[in-house]
Amino acid sequence: MTCSMTFVSLAASNMERYSNEVAAHRARTSELSDKLFKARASAVEVKALEVELEGRKKFLDAFQSRYREVREFGDIDASNIRLISPARAPIEARRLTGVVMWSLAGAIMGLLLACAGLCLSGPLWQFWGAKLALR
Repeated sequence: MTCSMTFVSLAASNMERYSNEVAAHRARTSELSDKLFKARASAVEVKALEVELEGRKKFLDAFQSRYREVREFGDIDASNIRLISPARAPIEARRLTGVVMWSLAGAIMGLLLACAGLCLSGPLWQFWGAKLALR
């Protein structure tokens, strides 16, 4: 009986030790789960901050380039500027001028043809009228 009592007490102590280990593992798992949740939330915040940083960086780059342009071109003296090529009218204005010119040319040609027709109509009517009278 002493042997079975020893065995029972040994099993009971092992059971208690394993129960304590399981409780410790559960506590450690809970602690690690909390840390993981916080890390994921922090990752979301970091991503949002990175997006905001990119926007501010683009704004700063645009501001710096504009500042450099103003600084470089602010020193230009207007008295040193020369005209390299003369200004020309846009192509659309030329096209409009062409349309107007061709319209005037067509109107003049139409008037000339109308005058020629009126001048020739008298002799033609006389010729055709004579032929019709002969019939």
